[in-house]
Amino acid sequence: MVSTMAAAGLVPAALVGSLVAAVPAPSFGRSATIAAVFPPWWPAGRAFEAAAGAGPLLDAGRAPFVMVVGFTDPAVADRLRAAGAIFLVDAAAVGCAPTGPDEG
Repeated sequence: MVSTMAAAGLVPAALVGSLVAAVPAPSFGRSATIAAVFPPWWPAGRAFEAAAGAGPLLDAGRAPFVMVVGFTDPAVADRLRAAGAIFLVDAAAVGCAPTGPDEG
């Protein structure tokens, strides 16, 4: 029998999991970058390693659990999700795409 405390811990985890599964896959179109949001409770190093293992890591977001990855092929998004990303968004659309040396 599962204790009440253990069951109470499972409910939020199941809720987050179902919400993440319900989020539609983003369409990145011609964008060259993805902002991957990893669980906020992860250490920055874990998010960094997860993102770097999924594709070319270009930058980190303002929050230590947001990483900007190059969208080099459609499988990058799937690899980010498999690595633990809970949300993916076009980095340019949210203002966290890295700028080149000659850009503003």
